[in-house]
Amino acid sequence: MKTIYYAALSLLLSFLTIAAQSQDKTESKSFGEFPSIIQCDNDQLLNCFNAEEGKTVTLSFSDQFSLKGNVVSNVWKYKTMQVVIIRSSNFDNTLFKIVKQSVENNTILLSGRILQQGGPEGYRMTTDSKGNYLLEKYDTRQLVQDCYTAQ
Repeated sequence: MKTIYYAALSLLLSFLTIAAQSQDKTESKSFGEFPSIIQCDNDQLLNCFNAEEGKTVTLSFSDQFSLKGNVVSNVWKYKTMQVVIIRSSNFDNTLFKIVKQSVENNTILLSGRILQQGGPEGYRMTTDSKGNYLLEKYDTRQLVQDCYTAQ
């Protein structure tokens, strides 16, 4: 009787192991079809800072890539830095954060990221040699680490 019990238990554990390993953990490739570098319109980026919380905005970064969403936050920090966060409605679980910082000589610097929760890639804002802003695709797994809590 014990032999049948152990055999059934072993069989059950084998099925559970196979079922757990066969779970498909496919990652969303929301940005996979878009170019790795997108040139931005500087004026359009600056217009983000005029958007009010709760309003819907559309940012057309290029002919192929636009982001539509609600302004979640538009706040000033340290009197020289303004931060706007937009939750996308056309990309699931995606946020666009853009920061405007005033430095010496009234120079304005912009920085930002487009991040998708659980997504393998995103965009970060960079500049070219002429000072034009670009969105550059990068692997978010190099930036964001998964955190697990013991239960």
